[in-house]
Amino acid sequence: MAKKQHYMTMDERRTLEILYNEEKLKAPQIARRLGFCRQTIYNELEVGMYEHDFGYYSRKRYSADKAQQIHDYNQTAKGRPLKIGNNRACADFLEKKMLGVQDNGKTDRRKRYSPAAALAAARKEGFGVSVCVTTLYSYIDKRIFRKLTSKEDLPLCKK
Repeated sequence: MAKKQHYMTMDERRTLEILYNEEKLKAPQIARRLGFCRQTIYNELEVGMYEHDFGYYSRKRYSADKAQQIHDYNQTAKGRPLKIGNNRACADFLEKKMLGVQDNGKTDRRKRYSPAAALAAARKEGFGVSVCVTTLYSYIDKRIFRKLTSKEDLPLCKK
């Protein structure tokens, strides 16, 4: 069987959990059975290992759920940093303009800005904004803003 070249899926992790915890197979045997490199299995076992307390004794066991949770968290660290960075004041300004929040704090949906207009207003206000409209739409899709949840919140949104 050819060695697999991808991250382990949840189903593969559950199979690993059964093979390791219940069938008591060693890493090389599991690697052959699943078609992964032996070192991949060792690494995966290290990530998902925990001490299970049986009352009178404890034993190291592998948890597919724990390993998947750690894998999912590690995947969040990928990608480029946000161009808007930690400039929370600029992000809040853009969000308020796009939602139509007035100076008195009330929201007027008729006075909402489009993302392009909000960026222009931010530049005019003196914020050193270096993002383009496409990036701003990407931020909206990724839910970077606190209250602006989707493109439906924007004026003239075409579905």
